[in-house]
Amino acid sequence: TTGAPVADARVTVVSPSQNGSTRTDGSGHFVFVSLAPDTYTVTVEKAGYTLASQSGIVVVADAQAVASMKLAKTLQQIGGTTARSASNLVHAGTTADVYSVNAATQDKVSSLGGGGGLNSAYAGIASVPGAVLPMNQTGYNQTVSIRGGNYNQVGFEFDGVPVNRAFDNAPSAALSSLGQQELQVYTGATPANSEGQGLSGYINQVIKTGTYPASETLTGSIGGPTYYHKATAEAGGANRARTFSYYVGVGGYDQQFRYVDDNNAVGYSRYGQVLNYVASPTGCTGTATDNNYSACYANGFGPGGYAMAPYNFGYQSGIQSRDALVNLHIGLPQKNGNRDDVQLLWDSQLLHNTFYSSVNDLGGPAAVINVFGVPATWTDGFLYHGALGQTVPLTFDFANQIGPYFFPSSPTGRLPGSPLPVDARDSQWNGQSIFKLQYQKNIGSNAYLRLYGYTYYSENIQNGPMSAFLSTGAGGNLAQTSASRDYTVGAHTRGVALAFSDQLTPKNLLNVAANVTGATSTRSNATTMLDGSGSGSRFAVLVDPNNLMSGICYKYAAGAATPTTCTVNASKSSLATWLSLSNPTNAVPAGTLCGPDPCQYFLAENGMRASYNAVSPTFSALSVTDEWRPNDKLLLSFGVRNDQFRFNDADTRPGDPARQFWFAAFNHDFCISNATGAPVANNPTTACPAGTTVPNLQNVSRQSNTYNVFQPRLSGTYTFDPDTVARFSYGKYVEPPTSAEQQFDTQQENLAAYLGTNFYHFGFTTPGHDIRPSISDNYDFSIEHHFKNSDWSMKLTPFYRRTKDQTQSFYLDQQSGFTAYLNVGSQTSKGVEFQLNKGDFSRNGLAALLALTYTDSNIVYNRLSNGTTIVSQMNQDIVNYNSYTSYCASHATDKKCAGGSQTGSAAPCYDTSGNPDPGCAAGDIANPYWNAPVQGLLDPTARYAPYDLFPGPVGGAADSFAVPYAAVLVLNYKHDKLAITPNFQFQGGGRYGSPESMIGVDPASGCAALTGSTTNDPRYPYGASAGLPYDATTCAGTIPVPNRFTNRFDGIGAFVNPAQFMANLQVSYQVSRKVTLVATFANLVNTCFGGTKAAWTYNDHNVCSYGVNNTQGGILPVANVYNPGSAFQPVAEFPYGAYLGAYNDAENSTKMPFNVFVEARIKM
Repeated sequence: TTGAPVADARVTVVSPSQNGSTRTDGSGHFVFVSLAPDTYTVTVEKAGYTLASQSGIVVVADAQAVASMKLAKTLQQIGGTTARSASNLVHAGTTADVYSVNAATQDKVSSLGGGGGLNSAYAGIASVPGAVLPMNQTGYNQTVSIRGGNYNQVGFEFDGVPVNRAFDNAPSAALSSLGQQELQVYTGATPANSEGQGLSGYINQVIKTGTYPASETLTGSIGGPTYYHKATAEAGGANRARTFSYYVGVGGYDQQFRYVDDNNAVGYSRYGQVLNYVASPTGCTGTATDNNYSACYANGFGPGGYAMAPYNFGYQSGIQSRDALVNLHIGLPQKNGNRDDVQLLWDSQLLHNTFYSSVNDLGGPAAVINVFGVPATWTDGFLYHGALGQTVPLTFDFANQIGPYFFPSSPTGRLPGSPLPVDARDSQWNGQSIFKLQYQKNIGSNAYLRLYGYTYYSENIQNGPMSAFLSTGAGGNLAQTSASRDYTVGAHTRGVALAFSDQLTPKNLLNVAANVTGATSTRSNATTMLDGSGSGSRFAVLVDPNNLMSGICYKYAAGAATPTTCTVNASKSSLATWLSLSNPTNAVPAGTLCGPDPCQYFLAENGMRASYNAVSPTFSALSVTDEWRPNDKLLLSFGVRNDQFRFNDADTRPGDPARQFWFAAFNHDFCISNATGAPVANNPTTACPAGTTVPNLQNVSRQSNTYNVFQPRLSGTYTFDPDTVARFSYGKYVEPPTSAEQQFDTQQENLAAYLGTNFYHFGFTTPGHDIRPSISDNYDFSIEHHFKNSDWSMKLTPFYRRTKDQTQSFYLDQQSGFTAYLNVGSQTSKGVEFQLNKGDFSRNGLAALLALTYTDSNIVYNRLSNGTTIVSQMNQDIVNYNSYTSYCASHATDKKCAGGSQTGSAAPCYDTSGNPDPGCAAGDIANPYWNAPVQGLLDPTARYAPYDLFPGPVGGAADSFAVPYAAVLVLNYKHDKLAITPNFQFQGGGRYGSPESMIGVDPASGCAALTGSTTNDPRYPYGASAGLPYDATTCAGTIPVPNRFTNRFDGIGAFVNPAQFMANLQVSYQVSRKVTLVATFANLVNTCFGGTKAAWTYNDHNVCSYGVNNTQGGILPVANVYNPGSAFQPVAEFPYGAYLGAYNDAENSTKMPFNVFVEARIKM
């Protein structure tokens, strides 16, 4: 107590996971350089001094903890013990902004989110500030946002093994809580030597080790009214000397899901997906009734007439989870009394997810036939088994070269196109397997060398027979389920890591770490089953065999072959399809000339069709950190880290004659617009017109990209007293680009069309893409305080983070949900985290946890390599709308007008063929936009709400993933055997809105006229100068137009979504020394309220968000594509659709009803 150092005092640490002892040096300093994460009691003793003990010292993996102990002379004091709760938020010496959730807390908060994460770490993550998870998530890859970051910016570790799959940066399993000793959520200052690096934060699950004495536990659970069953068995132990310990856990659960209420949202189908068009009862004969049916509209869009699916259609119906985990530690004694450690860790997790997607889920076979006119069938295709890349005569016999392709995993002993079993649901399998072998050499008491290697396999396999049927013309080609038709990701990851730590002096702790990780993965998003008909069924084109690389194909008609393009459109070139070859009337007569030579077929495809990726990444990292403690109060951590990300692209077969043909065809069939960079179809026999250039799409194979990122780190703590600590940090952090974005390939030969259509306008002219790592600068500061003479503690953390080269996703295929990424974003997030803890959930009395998060995020978009921005296309659409106005007719050079399709030619009237008519002759239609105010453009340099999927075309995206306000409150009252634990969640402030939200008629496409006047016609809100009202059923085309309820192109994030509040309850009772019963009441309260009030919003507590209508872009809301008196359905009437759950940019968060789970825990 005099402040003088006490040398040679014996220091022991004790926890269920590990015991240890050492002695203080001459300066009174002691160190344990490698302790298992747990809550320890530290005891110091020396003859002549009273024993001092301090409990509740929390050791977090990859972090340092400081314990200061004072000894008193024996005569001055009769012993002294300091006790602290394990939930104490004051951590002297821990420079990382990390929140630790121990096993007791994980159990008490397991119902957070509404019962979909009872057996996963996600509920624990939801309990800490800085991390926001949309409520009512289930199963695999639940969405986590840390400090305003997107879900794919979070790093994950499993006991030190990084489990972010290199292909898509997704964790491969459901973060099972089986065997979880501790959950660590780093919201800032991630250690430089961590394996699982994240742009916004990272999460580590620390796995249990065996304890002495041994323990065995059996757990069984049931739930209802919605079905739930669970069983687990755990065993752990160690010998008395702790030279061997083991933990083994096996478990599984089956859980079904209902939405909104016990009737599974019956009555909400008006908010669901569109399945198909409903035929007009009058047969589209021009009656007034036809105005209500979109099937009677020439452009395919109208006010209604749609068959709607049940609201739950496509959502997850159930999950089956199976886990097995083994963690062994073997101590190898040294002669000096220390011991080395060998760890063997094995984990296997498998999830089977099913979705509401069967014939029975749609109401049964009769209901399906009523909607589609045919039964739902297996979607089967055909394959050509002969050689490709060659020409064959017109008389070539294909009969023996063509065979059926049965839908994957379907029965083959059947006829093609057989009916689907009525209970067959689309499904998804997610699995992972981890094996880790680690050896730690302890060097004295101050240093260790740790070497470990691991293998990690993960898979995501989706099989969607209903999804495939719905993708066909017979299936409406409108709705989708949550599973792709035939999607497979399989990844094998192997890594080696080496870490060295040495307490060089009492003031300096040196950490050096290096690691290398390699992965081999394949991704196939296949549509081979769809090639039974349509453009996908063609496999040969009509060509001049002596001029294959000319890019010219031929169309046979009226006894002659004429040159045209080789595009997929059957109206252009003659396409040999499976069906055409079996029809003799389609045969091209022998001797027909293609140019100067007799025509032949070029065998260009075999029917295999998929987007494909087989990039092999190799990541390596080196880090050095020095933790310097100049005195008892101050600790500084200086660190540097360098990451190298190398991507080796796969072989795209540039020597393949069929691929050479298609690349030559694309470069001859298209020109590139100088204004937009997009391909424009052109006649290959003529030169590219003015304003365009010749494309140069190239099949460059096996490209390679290497990125090096140097990252400085600085952090520190200052201990004012044992109850108050200040912490600060700055660091540069990086997220590797996914291998999915480094290269794009296809299984079909025509890779050129896939690349040119989707990527040329972004400046990419080869299969390989230079997608750079995203980088973030993170700053934060914390005050941690324990209130004296109490069990209350708090932590307040303001933070600021700014990204560079952040990737932004956009649609490649809007209907199937297929997206890609570009480095175009710079996001800024700032806010405050606050946590208040009281007591300990495992002790008698009242305990509490309060976590509050406020986040303000925005993003600015940079220019692309071709000079455009990702808002350029929306601005072009706004300009195109403006070009129909009188303002642009007289201001053609105004930037709001220049480049529009009607700029300089628009008129107050258009004739029925779509030609502008300034004189408004009799029979002309009135231009509905002529008197409308000109609309402003989006500022490409402005800051916008961050979106996972950027708003683009109408029906694309409308919701920001950012949640400004989030709060969690967990209370726990324990009295001996009884514990009552309610928890409460609140989230609010999320925004939505898209500039392109509705479509309108295009008078330049041609419209017939109605009789009557435009006066009082709601489609002419600004009146008309002359002309007749148009007949919307006859208009051939549409254009994006302003939201008809706000009269503008809405801003990005212009509106506020409703807030959500949830309450759950856990009650436990210890029946006996070995048996405890636990009841969880999920979704006791689950309600939504508030938000922006508008014409499309509802006063319904089940509506929690608004976004693009639930139609995958197949059905678009109409601003004026209707005739007066038409009856509307909500899916077509309003720009934004209602959703019965919070917005979730990656998974499903539809509200779930009240459910009870009862669990028995038996100690053996």
